Amino acid sequence: MIKNQDTFFSVWRNLVIRNVILYHLKLYKKCRRKSFKDIKQFREYKKREYIEKLILEPQNNNQDYRVIREKDIPYSVKHLKLYSIIGIESFVSNNHFNLIKLYIDCISVVNRFTVGLLPLSILELSLLNYKFEIDEIGILPCNLKRFEVLFKEDHYYYLYSNSNIQQKKYLPIEVGCIPESVEHIYYTGFYFFSSLKEGVLPKNLKSIEFSKSFDQTLVPGLLPNSLESIKFGWYFTNKKEPLTKGMLPDSLKSIIFRSFFNTKIEDGALPTSLKYLRFGRCYEHPLTPNTLPLNLESLTLGHKYDTQIPLGILSKLNSLKTLVLGSCYNSIIIPSSLPNSLTFLKFSIKYNQSIDIDSVLPKSLKTLVFNENTLTYNSLIKILHSNKNNTISKKKNIYNLPSIVTININR
Repeated sequence: MIKNQDTFFSVWRNLVIRNVILYHLKLYKKCRRKSFKDIKQFREYKKREYIEKLILEPQNNNQDYRVIREKDIPYSVKHLKLYSIIGIESFVSNNHFNLIKLYIDCISVVNRFTVGLLPLSILELSLLNYKFEIDEIGILPCNLKRFEVLFKEDHYYYLYSNSNIQQKKYLPIEVGCIPESVEHIYYTGFYFFSSLKEGVLPKNLKSIEFSKSFDQTLVPGLLPNSLESIKFGWYFTNKKEPLTKGMLPDSLKSIIFRSFFNTKIEDGALPTSLKYLRFGRCYEHPLTPNTLPLNLESLTLGHKYDTQIPLGILSKLNSLKTLVLGSCYNSIIIPSSLPNSLTFLKFSIKYNQSIDIDSVLPKSLKTLVFNENTLTYNSLIKILHSNKNNTISKKKNIYNLPSIVTININR
């Protein structure tokens, strides 16, 4: 360490070398982030080798200036965003490349990506409006960690009119085509992962967000045992088949069900490792004593859920800290039905029941959120008067509360 310091200072004291270093450092700071709307201008830019983050969005109608050619992208670029291009001929002449993040708007791309086209150095890949199949091993870089396929709402019709999609209605990904290195997958839109084959998802996957149209019956082994977080699409219902034990991997810590999920969940179907659970607007099946895992820390009920929660459902969840009731929930909360671990409670906008702070709200509660227009005013006064240390998050006087009021109960 001392020897390295001595070497540095001996070099730094040389004014010629120091001025050269400072000159290049100044250029790097000036040029490290650049955006071009003309590829010809970018190709002629003399300080390209200093660029680290590059955005290319060609406006020229000349096709020659909307194609990425070999050596267009300098070795220094680590983050690259491409818009309005019609194709990529090549990135570099060899695999020694620094590019780690690549974002491509593929709406104008006319040919599918070929094996070996994308540099092996890429760790994060985002494809916007990509309308071709990924059906060959090697299309995706083997070291990839994060893979996104995104679709803009205003391009759905364009994509569906494409004959390739019109015939298949979804763009399948074949087994082995997603590298085992991938840990995060995110799909938005209707087409990708409308159907999923067993073995497609890599064994090291940690999180996945499915496309809106994904809906098929889960079977044991379909989702890898490494999975920790899953967010289903709008239309996922498990084909209206009950969720049973083994369909979801035991490794899951977070599950988000979206709008149309209203399928019965059998006892033991949710993994014991689950910490976070959120239901969509349609879920209204009553919770049973063994529906929820004991280690759950956060629960959000669906918009339509308005079934009174019996004793013994939530009270035994000793790790539950956050409870968000659905928008339509207006059932009386039974005394002692909430766990003593609860710190955050949010009522629905339609909740219009009085609350007895001594028998309903656990002493652990720190934050209470409700709507002024529906919660009875007498309950509010009772809560405020029950403890002088209560504080209200508001900008206005207590008698002129905002529509959403947060009461912090400090006991």
